[in-house]
Amino acid sequence: MAPVPQSVGSTWDGFAGFQSRQPLGPSEVIEIDDDGGDEENESANEEGSDEEIEEGEDEDDEEEGHDENDDEADDHEKSDDDSEDIVSRSDSLSDGSTTGFMRSENELEVRMPDSKLLTAAGIQQALHPLRLTADRVTRQMDAFAEKLGRFKQQEYRPEDVRSLQAAYALIKGHQVLAQDIIQEISRQNTLRRAKTGWNTTRENNNTSKPDQELKLELKRLHLEADTWELLLNMMSIDDRAAVSHSEQAQAAVFQNLHRYSSDREIWDHFLDADHFAAECVVIMKWLEQTARSSSQDIDSLISDLETQAERGQGLWAHGWLYTKETIKGQKRLRSWPQPLEPDDPGITLSLLSSEKKEPLVTQLDPDAVVRQKQALEKQDQFYERATWLTCWKMLRQGDGWADIRKWCQERLESWRAVSLCGSGVDTHTPASRTPVDDGITRMMNCKSQESWRAACSALAQDPNTDDSERAVYALLCGETEPAYKVCQSWDDHLYVFYNHILLSRYGDFCKQFHRKLALSSKSNVVFIPQRKDSKEIIRFLENLKSNSRIRNEAHNPYRTIQAAIISRNYDVFFISLANAVSKSNHSTTKSLLIPELSPTHVEDSALIVAQDTDSLRMITHLYIVARSLGYTRSDSHFSDVASVTVIGYIQTLYWFKMLDFIPLYASLLPARLLHAVLGRILLEVVDTSERKKQAKLIEKHKIDVNAILESQWHWAVSNMATGNSPIRFPRTVTRAEDGGFMVMPVGTDLTGTNVSREDEWAIRSLEWHKFLGCEWATICDRGAILYKRFFSANRLAAAKALSNCMGLSELSREVIGFDIVDLPLLGEDGLESNPIEPVSPKSPSKTKHHRRQSSLGHRPQGRHAIMYQQAQRMRELEQLIIVFHALGKFGLAWLDHDVDRSQDASLLRELKDKMQSAFNFLDECIEPLLSLDWLTQAKDDTEAAELKFIRHTYLPEAILNYHHALYYASISLSRDILAQCLNLSVTVSSSASLTDCFVSSGRIRELTDAFVTSSTRIVGTSNSKSKSKKRLPQRARLDIWDIKPEAEPML
Repeated sequence: MAPVPQSVGSTWDGFAGFQSRQPLGPSEVIEIDDDGGDEENESANEEGSDEEIEEGEDEDDEEEGHDENDDEADDHEKSDDDSEDIVSRSDSLSDGSTTGFMRSENELEVRMPDSKLLTAAGIQQALHPLRLTADRVTRQMDAFAEKLGRFKQQEYRPEDVRSLQAAYALIKGHQVLAQDIIQEISRQNTLRRAKTGWNTTRENNNTSKPDQELKLELKRLHLEADTWELLLNMMSIDDRAAVSHSEQAQAAVFQNLHRYSSDREIWDHFLDADHFAAECVVIMKWLEQTARSSSQDIDSLISDLETQAERGQGLWAHGWLYTKETIKGQKRLRSWPQPLEPDDPGITLSLLSSEKKEPLVTQLDPDAVVRQKQALEKQDQFYERATWLTCWKMLRQGDGWADIRKWCQERLESWRAVSLCGSGVDTHTPASRTPVDDGITRMMNCKSQESWRAACSALAQDPNTDDSERAVYALLCGETEPAYKVCQSWDDHLYVFYNHILLSRYGDFCKQFHRKLALSSKSNVVFIPQRKDSKEIIRFLENLKSNSRIRNEAHNPYRTIQAAIISRNYDVFFISLANAVSKSNHSTTKSLLIPELSPTHVEDSALIVAQDTDSLRMITHLYIVARSLGYTRSDSHFSDVASVTVIGYIQTLYWFKMLDFIPLYASLLPARLLHAVLGRILLEVVDTSERKKQAKLIEKHKIDVNAILESQWHWAVSNMATGNSPIRFPRTVTRAEDGGFMVMPVGTDLTGTNVSREDEWAIRSLEWHKFLGCEWATICDRGAILYKRFFSANRLAAAKALSNCMGLSELSREVIGFDIVDLPLLGEDGLESNPIEPVSPKSPSKTKHHRRQSSLGHRPQGRHAIMYQQAQRMRELEQLIIVFHALGKFGLAWLDHDVDRSQDASLLRELKDKMQSAFNFLDECIEPLLSLDWLTQAKDDTEAAELKFIRHTYLPEAILNYHHALYYASISLSRDILAQCLNLSVTVSSSASLTDCFVSSGRIRELTDAFVTSSTRIVGTSNSKSKSKKRLPQRARLDIWDIKPEAEPML
């Protein structure tokens, strides 16, 4: 007996996630097998010798019930070997398409890519499935978000029936969307094939890659639609009113029945009183519906068996042709007009099969094989197996008894229809809760047809019966093991399992009913249904993952979701998925958005789901619906962990640049996670128009802005690096070859340009403080904190970036309506000395500090004083980085002027003016740093230490470079600038705080050498005539340093 072929599926490594899958390399060989050939075996059996048989020969007893059933041939094309495992389509969004196929390297012939694929049209055709998939994914995301937005507005309590109605409408919309996309893709595929020709999609029996992509895409969509249909069915049966009604019906169900009640009445009352039995019926109906739309595997198997039967397809009326011919041959040899005796030793020795020489049956009635324990010819065995597999298929798809009877009558085997149902069906039965004739009708007869069910059980356990026949009878009587042997898919096993549970519960109901009939009619007997063993269901679904035949399909993401819906094991399922999302993220993409849960063990099936975009979308909405209906735990720990799945989907939305929907999904998270996730997402939004849109969405979903900013700020600052080591700058004054000192030119880039990702996050967080309307004092305090962090770690590039993005002048105009930098000096009482006019927040200030006055009209002057004081620390730190920026600007201008040696007077004049402008800007910026109170007023000891570190580290560097700028400016611009070097030495020496900075940093010697160099230059330029018309401060003159050498005395 040939074994039943197992279904073969591809591995699920294809579900590697949107980020992890690599494109196909140039050396990879892609092989696609097409098993869709429908070539028929034309070998027909001729019966030429029958003409020699006398017409009076008695053949009645040979034909007694001999008509053999063959399978009804559905002209479906055989599916590919990997059809049960759907390769993840989200992976292919980033993959390139392969333009051709190559043979093995061991073969001499190499097939080159089709020239059509090298054209623009060929490339478009190859990319069409990928583009279609990408459009479909974004379309579903968009539609799901819209429906979820409407669902979120209907906030009902879980026990409210309106909550169930809203959830049902939401899921129904998801199912309809999937079905609409299926129809649209099918229509587009039909049009495409019609344009290109129906036969161009096949070449050398290989299906083209675009067709394969579309098939897999459609299969995924069908699975998604089936999953939503399952959830709808489970939600409808989970109505709290229906559960309560079942509990109440258990008390009076037997009182409403009597010994003359029909099978259908008993069945209806059974489902009315046993809620879990009704749930089993719903699941089986769903399995029957999905089997009708995806029966290609068993159709392929039946087609193979028909081919091996060697008689073509559909010739059912011929019966056991090969066995009948062998029996006729024996009768002709013996001239025996009567049926052959099975106990005749001569017959047993001579009536043998043509191949294995096994004894054959001597009669052709349906029970001959079981009764005589003999075999059929090999071809008839295949034919018989195909017949029973077709019966299995009809039962599995839930065909009604009328359809089965019609099918059997067409093949002259009405006895088989009776054996499959046990009795007839009364089509005139009054209306009830169950259909008059469907796949469940066979179960109703178990009560009145005990002998029929016992016979089915005996045949199911008979080892001499073929596996396919045993499976059919096992399904009829509720046995499992014989039926599992012919199961081809995950849902086949599930159907057998629930078939067993339902018949077992119905059998127990009938036993209790029989005991009630033995009592007085007035006895009140309560129906006690069997306990629902949820652990058994979960254990069965887990065991399917280790089944060698369907292991791959059981790890299918859609099957994983369906298993969770059927078992209602939502708590464990969502926790497992959250752990998988966390593990998958931190082992591949390492996104900081998803919390690290550090799970000890994560199942492979959960990892596959977590890495599939479509599955993650479905699970996210399943979790939202399950939580709204009270299907899950409501404690905070569970919510925090399970919500990681929603965070994973939010990250997917970010990858697809669908930022408009992120606030919606984030608003469904627990408060702590909501503020953390949305705060981190906002850090990646830099476009001004997009920031405005996000701000409106945050307000629309009533999310606490201040909480977002707090969470975002603390997270960004906690990720910043801290500086603990001393900062050393290189010496800027060196010893020259003649023994003197040489001043180094000012560097062109003293701050650098490298800003770390963490520092950029912190700066963007402060920008969001401004954008979302945070208080002025908070912005200034946190801006000062960032400056102190940057300066403490010598990250001047970050400080410069902060100054560019959050400059106080522009910041104050946007936040408080006037330029805080343009305020006049404050009086001793803390108020402005002069009233100023209001300034438009949009008009930038381009004059220097303290040189332009404006007024705020009649507003209280004290308000501006307070705001100025709140910004003072940030202002002082900003002045430091502006000085370093001005030094770099001057250094670049001097370098351009010094390098260019052309004779073009206009160009030299332009370069000189540029250097003069840079020098004036530097001269203006350095002034606040030389004041006595710069960075000296601290609010506590901690800040005092921070400010002291910044002063002692950066002030010497800034002053030394300023001195060097004066030195080189005197060379290129005017000798009179050297007077400022003298003034600078006086300023530093007269300020104890400035002197202390050089002493503490160990650079006082370097400062002395610098002043010596500039003083020497003053003396060394005595013969030069200054052409500068600029008057020096306090009428200072440099000609006192003009030293003329005395003439030698005349001898």
